[in-house]
This record gives sequence, structure tokens and C-alpha cells, in this order.
Amino acid sequence: MLYPHGKDCPCGNKGCLEQYSSQRAVLAALQQLKNDSTLSLADLITFYKSGDPETIQLIEEFAFHISIGINNAIASYGPEKVYLNSTLINEIPALLPLIRKNIVSSFSLKTPIENSLLGEEAILLGGAALSIQQFFHLPTFPLIPNSVSLTN
Repeated sequence: MLYPHGKDCPCGNKGCLEQYSSQRAVLAALQQLKNDSTLSLADLITFYKSGDPETIQLIEEFAFHISIGINNAIASYGPEKVYLNSTLINEIPALLPLIRKNIVSSFSLKTPIENSLLGEEAILLGGAALSIQQFFHLPTFPLIPNSVSLTN
């Protein structure tokens, strides 16, 4: 949970991270902001790249919210690396530095954050890798995608 008593979530809670930092949430916020339910992700990207101040603010808020979730995940689980899988980040590479700027915890400062380029295949490949790892009783199964890296 990101904000107690925040936005309603389909899971039954209020204020879940997904309601503030998912691609769907940022698009819904843009549609509400512009009062146009037909706006698409492509429109959001166009508005951002054209310098629309409202869209830039929306993207900065998205980066802030997702950085809270990433920071909490790093502090809780201590991963060696964090992969994000987002068309939005692929199309707006400036998002990675914005996200990194908001991650200030000493636990998280040195953890690389990368945007995976696996796209829609990420879930399928992750499931396959996990199945192979478990079937062959492997301690690890490295599946290293081509990705854009952001390190300190």
C-alpha cells in the first residue's frame, strides 16, 4: 500500500502502488486531466515529448510513486538489480533518471535499475525460466535480457 485511504483498488484495498505507478494509472490520470477518455499511451508520449507542462508533471509524479515502491522492494529484499518492464519507460527514457533521483535510501543507492526490453514476452520467459530452474533443480537460472542500464 502506498497511501492509506487512497484510490480504490480492484484488490479491495485503497491506495495500492498500482493505482499510482502503473502505465494504466498514468494513462487514466492523463485522460482525466485532459477530460478525454479516448487518449492513448501514444498521446501521452506525444504530449510529454512536445513539452506539455501537465503531462510532464504527471510523468514526474509517476516517477516519484514508482520510486517509493522500488525503494521499499530494495530495502526489503536486497536484490542485486531491479528490472522494470514498461513501454512507457522505453518511449520516455528520461523516466529512469527521474526514478533514480527519487531513490535516496542508503539501502537502494547502489542497486542498478534497468528497463527490460522483453516487453510482452517477459511473463512468458520468466515463467519458462522458473519452470526450467525448478525442473532441473538449478540454484539459479540466469535469463539476461538486453536492457538499458542505469547505475550510479
